[in-house]
Amino acid sequence: MNPLSPESYMDIRSACPDKVASAARAVSTIKRGSRVFIGSGSGEPRHLIHTLARDAAMQDIMIYQMLSFTLAEYMEDEAFLKRFQLKLFFISAGMRKAAFEGKIDYIPAYLSDIPDLFDSNQIGLDAALIQVSPPDKFGFCSLGISVDVTRSGCKNAGTVIAQVNPRMPRTMGESFVHVDEIDWLVPYEEPLTDAVPEIPDVEIARRIAFYVSELVEDGATLQIGFGRLPYVILQHLDSKNDLGIHTQVITDAFVPLFEKGVITNKRKTFMPGRAVATLCMGSEKSTAMWTTTRGFTSALRISSTIRRWRP
Repeated sequence: MNPLSPESYMDIRSACPDKVASAARAVSTIKRGSRVFIGSGSGEPRHLIHTLARDAAMQDIMIYQMLSFTLAEYMEDEAFLKRFQLKLFFISAGMRKAAFEGKIDYIPAYLSDIPDLFDSNQIGLDAALIQVSPPDKFGFCSLGISVDVTRSGCKNAGTVIAQVNPRMPRTMGESFVHVDEIDWLVPYEEPLTDAVPEIPDVEIARRIAFYVSELVEDGATLQIGFGRLPYVILQHLDSKNDLGIHTQVITDAFVPLFEKGVITNKRKTFMPGRAVATLCMGSEKSTAMWTTTRGFTSALRISSTIRRWRP
């Protein structure tokens, strides 16, 4: 997954031994009453999340996260809910019941505006839990498949704790964080979170997808959301030519279009030749892309310059 030779990686235990710690040690530095940002979606640092959730010393912690999967496991745990308050910018399927029951808070915000909330300190952050690829010999880690708002959350947090996972792909773009920007490095390998939507009524989804596909012309640049319908719509675009990608999320449904040469990015008017995304959600299939911040892919000032853009 990480296309560097072994000698191109930094040995963090010798290069920065004071920063290398267990998850328990790193998480213990988070103080009572802290506001904690956690990386999102398939890039969640699951080992750090479980360590945080199971540490009884963590009290009055407010968690900010864009898209949460792992914490859904704790929504029936009364002890957890007494110690943590969750504020989410997007409600995943696994969190809907908890949202309806008032166990978590939803923050309505345009996704492109979330980095500004952190940058302007409208939402102050005491700590950030993120997941990164191993650093190269120059000390640069990649946020991999989850750049989105994670880069801004990391930049604005008082303490940054990074799970260093060799399974995190090293993606290009605005995805890099230097070890000097990280306070604690927690080496821990585990599979990334899979997120492939289930399609309950395939026939209806296919019918809608057929009509949508008729609106997409050759050479169009696509912005695709995550969910059941977008997943099926992509499966109906395999007869198109020279499609381009400037989107928030890459899913497994994109992969056949890349393999068949349907997506070439040749006719994009902005950043031609590159598929631009801000996060990846699916399985290990969908990992090779140019990743950038959420504000960059969603900002109107950028998208308005793209001809034949189809959100």
